[in-house]
Amino acid sequence: MELKKQKSKQMHQRYDVLIAIGMLSAAISILLHKPILFAGIGLLVTYIVLVLLYEKYYGNYLYLEIEKDKLFLFPEDDDIIAITFYNKGKFTLKNGYFFFTIDEEVQVEDGKYQLDERGLTHKVPLTLPANSKITLHLSIKGNKRGITQLANMRYVFFNPFSFTTITLQAQGYWRQEIVVFPNQTPITRMDRLFTNQTGNIALPFALMHDEMDIAGTREHHFSDAMQHIHWKTSAKNQQLHTKVFEHNTDMRWTVLVNASTSSKLNNLYLSKQIDTYLSIISSISMQAIRQDIQIGVWFNLGKPVQLKTNHGTGQHHLKRLLHLFASIDHSYSIVQMNTILHQINQQIDEHHVILYIGELNQIVRHYLSTWEVRNKKEIYVLSNEDNHFVLRNHAEVSSNE
Repeated sequence: MELKKQKSKQMHQRYDVLIAIGMLSAAISILLHKPILFAGIGLLVTYIVLVLLYEKYYGNYLYLEIEKDKLFLFPEDDDIIAITFYNKGKFTLKNGYFFFTIDEEVQVEDGKYQLDERGLTHKVPLTLPANSKITLHLSIKGNKRGITQLANMRYVFFNPFSFTTITLQAQGYWRQEIVVFPNQTPITRMDRLFTNQTGNIALPFALMHDEMDIAGTREHHFSDAMQHIHWKTSAKNQQLHTKVFEHNTDMRWTVLVNASTSSKLNNLYLSKQIDTYLSIISSISMQAIRQDIQIGVWFNLGKPVQLKTNHGTGQHHLKRLLHLFASIDHSYSIVQMNTILHQINQQIDEHHVILYIGELNQIVRHYLSTWEVRNKKEIYVLSNEDNHFVLRNHAEVSSNE
């Protein structure tokens, strides 16, 4: 990325004034027959030429390069940003400063900064010898969840002839970004999710079975449940037959997040608890991936496409989830929760275990109860009890209210 000089209108106006003064002085000296005034005019012209030559030739052919396109951090994690400067010019740039802005998601260690119209601007002293390659190492620490990047990068050095500064501004757009993932918030009673549950991978010796995946039928035994009788086959053979299900143990979790809160006028806003929710979901996701459990997350947010991820597992899927959690901010629009609930209801067979996080209202309770009773789904609701987050079965929560 090249750094080019910014043209200063004020400086050019100043030079125009000096040239005008010189021309006026020359005219006066001719009219008044005062040749001594030409000495002052010569000094003025010499000064202007030196200033223009310095500005023209100093600071050319300066480039910078950032080693990594992406950095991933958790809050309180440390890392290094390596910025390499290539001064391919013939002059040394002494006693200059490298300026850049960065948001509060990260903290630059041992750096001087100020708040101006550009944002939080950092200032690093830097001298660049002629025909040199200098690498600047910035120590950063994750501060809070979010995505940021180095912006408004520029190198500023002093012009000794005009007693002003020359600014070299970075050109183009640098695709580098710093991602700070959410913290993990511990959740009580998470262990209940790791028991053998209905899943979607058939295993011959699994303890559990999927009632939506029928492998065949057999003769009915006295100990068989009545709801497992295959009535069509029984009528055809004039003898009771019981459904045989595929055995499986693979679990599939769907985390359903109500990221909104409603006002007294029923207007929807991004919840003030969104950072807490994301820390909880981050913890759930990491535990699911450790157990090789497929997990997908649905938000009632859009930008403008609804924010959700398909079920998946593995480190790549986890990184994608954490990156998504880091990106959520107030720029996302709120989607009505009943729209999301209806979408899930249309494909409820794909969701084995549902974890609900956020405000509960009458519509949400209706859907959760229906999935739990009619569709035989495992439904869990996050509960805040004395500042401890507990995962409770929905039926247990409903019976206590």
